[in-house]
Amino acid sequence: MQAGTVYPATAQRGRHCFIKPGHTESWGIHFFEYRDARIFQSAEAIKRLANNQKAADLFRYIPGALQHFVFALPTEGHAMTLRQKLKDHCVVMTEIYDQGRIRNFIFLDNNGIQLEAAWSKEKDIHPL
Repeated sequence: MQAGTVYPATAQRGRHCFIKPGHTESWGIHFFEYRDARIFQSAEAIKRLANNQKAADLFRYIPGALQHFVFALPTEGHAMTLRQKLKDHCVVMTEIYDQGRIRNFIFLDNNGIQLEAAWSKEKDIHPL
């Protein structure tokens, strides 16, 4: 992903930028930063899932809130490399889940936003 220009905050809106998914002409994801913004964190739910992968927290949904972002990884090897880096930095994450055609795990970024790493179980098929 490529970060675009970071625009400074104004009286009407916070600092913001576009994050482009890969090499594309699309604007991608538009992120805004507001000093008084509230993030509906799922940190406690992720910690419970890390301890009990069958916890009901996996299916919680908060209406009106960002649920999570999913990043498609090309192979399980890439996923295991990411997982080890996250472990090295003491990032809380779930076990690896089997979702039929894909496998995945969930973790938190440094702002408490839930992220998911997912990859195809089929070797010759592009992820997701």
